[in-house]
Amino acid sequence: MSLEVPFLLISNEFNHSLQHLNGDLKGVEPLGWLVSAEAVSRFGSLQEAEAYIHQNKTGRVSQR
Repeated sequence: MSLEVPFLLISNEFNHSLQHLNGDLKGVEPLGWLVSAEAVSRFGSLQEAEAYIHQNKTGRVSQR
């Protein structure tokens, strides 16, 4: 397994953690990041689409 795979998993879960924090730990609220309707359809929910689409941009996410 390449090092990229664990990094993508960690960054994807980091994005989900941000969604939990955004929902005051009571739910998984979307972060308002731009995702296409196609991505929502592909990944099954807005939250999953945000996490997958932006998992390669974790450096940018941590600056927000």
